Amino acid sequence: MRPSTPNSQFPVSRTYQAQSKNRDKFTKDDVSVSPESLWLMWRTALKARSLIIVLLVLPCSLTAKTRYTAQQVVKHAKSLDVATLDPTLSSQRLDEWLRSGPAHLDMVTWEMSDCDLKFSPKLCVTVRFSRRGSGGKMLIAVGTFRDGITGTPHFEYMMVGGPNVSLSISERLSDLPRLLDEASAASNGQ
Repeated sequence: MRPSTPNSQFPVSRTYQAQSKNRDKFTKDDVSVSPESLWLMWRTALKARSLIIVLLVLPCSLTAKTRYTAQQVVKHAKSLDVATLDPTLSSQRLDEWLRSGPAHLDMVTWEMSDCDLKFSPKLCVTVRFSRRGSGGKMLIAVGTFRDGITGTPHFEYMMVGGPNVSLSISERLSDLPRLLDEASAASNGQ
């Protein structure tokens, strides 16, 4: 405790001190307080702080709209119109375009992802695919983790390669058939 001087701008700090006659009471400015009363005041203050924290956190948890499943996100991505993802393509569902369209994929798997970016707010669908020994993956943004499926979907990119073939990367869905043909030709030694 710092002593106070007559010209000091700051008052002397006061603390509770045990009386020499009665060790179970504390005094401050001639007011006597029992340890039980101090304990009760401390508990009341702690409850008030807890209530304030709950009142600050509760509205955030009530307004969060993260009520979607991976199955719903994948179902939405499968139903996307390819013309929305790449304006050079004719209108068709994405899952149909991948299987029976110009890509003629043998295998396609779908899963919800974070667009391969750690701590990304984007909600994506990763599509893994293969055709006759060549394959790759593509990412399609469909919303945000916080809000779910929102906004206009966006084709992020795709990577296509094959055995002993370097990866080709494109940001256009319409490049998929050509990149698969090139990867197959290169892996066959043509």
